[in-house]
Parts: sequence; structure tokens; C-alpha cells
Amino acid sequence: LTMNKNSYSFPLLKNAAILQCLSDLGLEITESELMEPNRHRECVRSVFSMFVEYGLHITPKDFSTISIESMKRKQELSCPELHNESFGEVKFLLATMYFMKVCGVHDFGW
Repeated sequence: LTMNKNSYSFPLLKNAAILQCLSDLGLEITESELMEPNRHRECVRSVFSMFVEYGLHITPKDFSTISIESMKRKQELSCPELHNESFGEVKFLLATMYFMKVCGVHDFGW
């Protein structure tokens, strides 16, 4: 049996414990929001946004800032105005995927 050196075994927490931890961090979510993330996308996004901000020190403002290189690439697209928000969304997704990988979750994302 070979084990990945970055493989961790975390205990599975009960919903009440997860909700309490989130509450301690200042996030008040309901059990319904926890159990049905597809129905509560904005809530889930705010949780990940907080994790990324606390864990990686990347703020929501950082996601809306586009580098000069990204601006140049955006202008090369056929309809650059369609991508005004997508650059920030991709930055957020990549930061969230990186955060989850650091936490030992290697199958998060696409």
C-alpha cells in the first residue's frame, strides 16, 4: 500500500460542529445552506471567500484587480467586453482551488 506523503486523515465532523466552527469565525449559515450548497451558491461563495481571505490573505478587492498582462490578453479576445467579470471569477476559482489543495483536498475544482 503506497500513501501520498501529503495524505491526511481528518475526522468527519457532524453538521452542528461545522456550523459552530463557522459561527466562531463570524459566518452564520443554516444547516440547509450547509446541506444544499447548490441551492445556496452565494452563501457557499461567501464561505470560500472568507477562507481564502483568512488563509491566503487575498481579499475580494484583489479579485477585481486585473493585471496589465491580463488587460492586454482581454483586449485580444473577439468580444473583450463580455469578459469584464470573468477574469475576477477565474482568479477567485484558482485561489479557492489552491487553498483547498493546501488543505489536502486535491480533487476540488475542475
